[in-house]
Amino acid sequence: MNNREIKIGKKYRHFKGKLYRTVALYDSSNIEEGTINIENYRDYAVNVIDNLTDEPLKVIVSKWELKDVPYEIIILDKNGNRLQGTYVLYTGLYEPYGFYVRKVESFISLTDKVKYPNSTQKYRFEYTDI
Repeated sequence: MNNREIKIGKKYRHFKGKLYRTVALYDSSNIEEGTINIENYRDYAVNVIDNLTDEPLKVIVSKWELKDVPYEIIILDKNGNRLQGTYVLYTGLYEPYGFYVRKVESFISLTDKVKYPNSTQKYRFEYTDI
């Protein structure tokens, strides 16, 4: 993995040209073990799509008053299990303005020049200040 920093709340251009804004980083190693009852968080849940598998996921943003952190993000798969690993939560800046999740390694990876030989962008997502 390379050492590119992901800036939260900033715009990124995908190598296919569309713009996205990063919303949060999710790291499962920072979450306590246990079962999540989705009904308890229904008002805080957002449906998202895993951009690698096109599987539906559920993102829960819950109020969390520990360690001076105002919220906790939990990402669940379609079976209600917590995703393991580190992910970027981001939203499209184009209609239908969906939310997406992608592993950090994939988000910061090089563009696959074999699969996309006409791509002029070096990385899959690149920070932009436009």
